[in-house]
Amino acid sequence: MTICTSARSDGAACQANAGEAGLCFWHDPDRTRERLDAARRGGSRAVLPLTLIPAMDTDEIRQLLSSVLGAMLSGALDAATARAAAYIVSIERRVAEGEVLESRIETLETLLRSRRRAA
Repeated sequence: MTICTSARSDGAACQANAGEAGLCFWHDPDRTRERLDAARRGGSRAVLPLTLIPAMDTDEIRQLLSSVLGAMLSGALDAATARAAAYIVSIERRVAEGEVLESRIETLETLLRSRRRAA
């Protein structure tokens, strides 16, 4: 593969892979429309449909994290993806904990209201 013959804005050589014109995607004037489209999309390649799945219980989460760790340690999964999976699981757990706390507070408030009425 050839390297782009253009210079970066700081004057250094571009070093990106060049296309047929000897320029990379970012320096090729014939690819202006593609660059504008890419900028408009914000770098996204495609819209992926999300499938809603039921929340996992603690054992399922442990199994998932164990599988993610094993895959990362064996090299089958990169660390960034493993980190993202662990982060998503931690957020899910915080949401679940929040729901439990909300339920407990609601129960306590109901109990308090009933005691006030009885007094």
